[in-house]
Amino acid sequence: MEENGKEADTLAKGGASKQPNPPTGAVDRVSDQSAIRSAHYTKMKSYPAQETAMEISKAMHENADWVSADTLISEIANMMKKEDIGAVPIGKDDKLVGMITDRDIALRVVAAGRDPEKTTAEDVMTKGIVYCRTTETVEDAIHLMDQKKIRRLPVLDDKKRLVGMLSLGDVAHSVSRDLSGELLQAVSDHHR
Repeated sequence: MEENGKEADTLAKGGASKQPNPPTGAVDRVSDQSAIRSAHYTKMKSYPAQETAMEISKAMHENADWVSADTLISEIANMMKKEDIGAVPIGKDDKLVGMITDRDIALRVVAAGRDPEKTTAEDVMTKGIVYCRTTETVEDAIHLMDQKKIRRLPVLDDKKRLVGMLSLGDVAHSVSRDLSGELLQAVSDHHR
């Protein structure tokens, strides 16, 4: 994962472009839950290396779709239903600029009383992209998901093209039951 502040080429539908690296996300909270999450991550490191050393490319869903920032929420919701997915990367001017999840639609559109036929992805998306690379390990993805409190990551190849999505479920299916349980608990602790 590249450090914040550097620029990263990002691909939306295979076209290269420049995009600033993803923002750092939410402000760190000092709490007992932080210590719990750290303990879970430390415990995960005690699992056999072959489980967490697997490359992300072996666990991800390939051929991720993206939509433009001006796509209506109603279209995105129908796409999510049809493809049975919970998140869609958003592109603008050949750059990945954000992500929209089923939760974003529920909270920022439906609960806010907005019209999905008039609201666009850009209006309600989570801005910035936190991503991983095909050559990184499942352990790297686990740590990033835990650190950023997210459940899905766009996956970029060595040419910085969007080639897939990695979800918490994908990771859980690629490792042992014990490790997937630890992972689920570590990433979801902040929802308590």
